[in-house]
Amino acid sequence: MRERRLKPEIGREFAYRLQMVDDRYLSPFLLQMALYSAIEATQRIIGISSVAVRARVEFQETPQAMQLEDMYAGEGNVPQQASVGVAIPLAFLLQSGFEELRLKAVQLEVEVYEERRTWKIDQVWPSRKQVRPGEPVELTIVLVGDNGAERVERVRYVVPIGARTGPLYFTVSDANTANLAELRHWINHQPRTPSELIAFLNRLRTNTRAYVRVWRPLPSYTVRGQALPAPPPSVAVILGSGQSVLGGASASYESKIGELEIDGGSAVIFGSRTVAVQVQE
Repeated sequence: MRERRLKPEIGREFAYRLQMVDDRYLSPFLLQMALYSAIEATQRIIGISSVAVRARVEFQETPQAMQLEDMYAGEGNVPQQASVGVAIPLAFLLQSGFEELRLKAVQLEVEVYEERRTWKIDQVWPSRKQVRPGEPVELTIVLVGDNGAERVERVRYVVPIGARTGPLYFTVSDANTANLAELRHWINHQPRTPSELIAFLNRLRTNTRAYVRVWRPLPSYTVRGQALPAPPPSVAVILGSGQSVLGGASASYESKIGELEIDGGSAVIFGSRTVAVQVQE
């Protein structure tokens, strides 16, 4: 038997301490049921709502814990979406084939709001179209919400000294888009240890923030699940030849230069916009 702790919060605070069977197939399903039941006991299921979930999953033989933080918002059965969103990563881990991944404890903190908390990335523009190395670029990001709500955010990025000339792109996106851009190489990557698999899940971005990805259309490689953006020409030749002793190298043509974050303030952010500036000498 393993203990699970569920803690939904809105106005009043409720705490639950549960036990369930330790099984790599049943445990995710039972966790989904437990979380859904805990929310249903005190909150409405039908209608507009938002559910924020923070999860920490500990394992018996692996010191590293899996941590998740996401929010779900909509008009129908949002608690069901939240409970499934927690169960799927757990099922992915437990059914990955690593015997060391046996559950020790799960801790959940849940906040429920009787409103739809969302922001859409509507507009993005840079403070200048041309920039030199060492100079700053300020991005203005307009977020729109329900009932005509609008929010303006600004982020500042300094072009590195020595940056090559040419276009420099800024993609302001939600968590799903940022995760896909950076972690898509994991589709063909086979993790070697439980810690590597947990680290991958912990790198998934939370959907309550917007992410400003700074990139250039240059070759970028992935080696053993780790990104290697814009390598030196000599290294790029080896990786591109397919004869690398590291093995498992895959190429893409979006080399990430940097990343900035924008806090959504307890709301789901969605959408994507890309703008470019020209780096000159």
